[in-house]
Amino acid sequence: MIRSKKPLRAVPAMAALVLAATPVAGAAPGTEAQPRSGELCSSVYMLVARGSNEDPGPGAMVRLVNRIKEATERPIEDVAVDYPATAESIPDYADSTAQGAAEVRRLLTEAVAACPDREIVMLGYSQGAHITGDALAGGGGGRLGPETAPVPSEVSDNVVAVVHMGDPRFMVGEPFDVGTAHRDGRFPRGENQRLTAFAATIRSYCDAGDVFCDSGKIWPVHYVYLPKYGDEAARFVVDAIGG
Repeated sequence: MIRSKKPLRAVPAMAALVLAATPVAGAAPGTEAQPRSGELCSSVYMLVARGSNEDPGPGAMVRLVNRIKEATERPIEDVAVDYPATAESIPDYADSTAQGAAEVRRLLTEAVAACPDREIVMLGYSQGAHITGDALAGGGGGRLGPETAPVPSEVSDNVVAVVHMGDPRFMVGEPFDVGTAHRDGRFPRGENQRLTAFAATIRSYCDAGDVFCDSGKIWPVHYVYLPKYGDEAARFVVDAIGG
């Protein structure tokens, strides 16, 4: 699934921006039968954002998508966010995340416009977590370039569950944090971009030493969130949407 996976060891500063998730086997979201047009507004709309340098599609998060589908009878329309997901340099990463957040905002806005009461779930790994968080609370700033606006509340109010794994914008001490991390991520959020208002709907997984969400130096930590926390994350989403 990943074009070029970095070795799990210390690397030069620019290379350390590559935020790829582990490769997986299995069908991508969208390959299974989707709800018929008349059922769309009663189905759950699930946005899935892959990590850096993964091939277009859901990336490693397909594992979590499949676990959720297996655990609920609710119809789910899952959509992979189409964005560059590149990270070869800081300017390159900033451009990629800006494009990704804009695409997430567009998808959310169109989904709510078509079905005003539709429930929305957002899943993001690494850079994918970065862009889904930016869509909800605003992004950019500092090394990430111009600040960008969040979706309006009449759109974000439809979001019932968000799962972030290895988020480079991770903030220590948030009520939705899960794991052993004790430092902020590579690109911590500004005070006007915090996700605290969405605390009841988010779970953000980050462990100590993660190169990206904990600003650490232990590469392997970044690649084990799905096997370690996948079942817990699936239960969180299923509880939010109902069985």
